Amino acid sequence: MKGNHSAALRALYIILVPVVLLIILLNSGWLQRLLPAATVHGETYSVVRYNFYYFDYYNSFLEQYEDQLDELGYDPEQADSDQIRDDGLSWKEFFRREAEANLAETAYYCDLAQAADYTFSEEELAPVAEQLAKNEAQRAQYGISSNNYYISYYGAGMNEERYVQELTRKVQAQAYKAHLEAAYTPAPAEVAQWRAEHPEADYQAVHLRVITLEALPDRATGEIGSAQLDALSAKLERLVARYESGVDFAQLQA
Repeated sequence: MKGNHSAALRALYIILVPVVLLIILLNSGWLQRLLPAATVHGETYSVVRYNFYYFDYYNSFLEQYEDQLDELGYDPEQADSDQIRDDGLSWKEFFRREAEANLAETAYYCDLAQAADYTFSEEELAPVAEQLAKNEAQRAQYGISSNNYYISYYGAGMNEERYVQELTRKVQAQAYKAHLEAAYTPAPAEVAQWRAEHPEADYQAVHLRVITLEALPDRATGEIGSAQLDALSAKLERLVARYESGVDFAQLQA
C-alpha cells in the first residue's frame, strides 16, 4: 500500500508541477511575449502585441460609450463571449474583429511609410506623448504602479516600453494615412469611373428669393420688446396672406 501511495503521489507531482509552472509563466507574461497570435503582411505578432490592439479598442469603446452601454446591450460585468449582439456576433468576436482591423491597417500604413522612407514630424507624433500623459494621470489617480497599470489594462506581459512601441506604430500609421489622403490627387479617369459608379440623383433647380423683416425699436426707448415683436409677427402674417392671394413676389419685395 505504501508503494502504491508513493507512486500515486509521484504521478500527482508529475501532473501538478507542469501545471503550476504554466500558471506562473502565464502570470509573468513570459509566454505571452513569445507565443504568436497573428501574422500580418508577413510579420508575426506575439500575444502581447496582439493584446495591445484588442484592449486599445476595448478600452476606447468603454470610454466612448460609457453612458450608452445599456442601450447597446453590453454589460462589462458579464463575459463578452456570452453576450450576443443584434448582428449575431458575440461581443468578444466583435471586439476581436475591430482589433484585427486596426492591427492590419496599422501594419499596412507603417509598411508604406517605411518603404517611402517617410520622416514623421514632431506634430504628427505628438499624440504619443498626449496619450502617455493621459495614462500617467489615470495611473496616479488610482495609485498603482506603472507595471501594474499596463498589465491591468492590456494584459500580462505588457509594460510601458512595449506599449509605447505599439502606440507609436499606431500613431505613425494614422499620420501617414492622413498624409497620403491630403497629398492624393485622383486621375481624371478615376474620377470619371467613380462618378459612373456613383450616379448623382436628379434634383430640381430652385430659385430662392428672400424677404427680410426686422422689428422696429420703440421710438421712445429705442428698445425692442414684446409689443414690437407682436407687430412684426402681424406684419409677416399680412405679407404671407398677400402672397397667397396672388400678389407678385417682386411687388412684395418692393
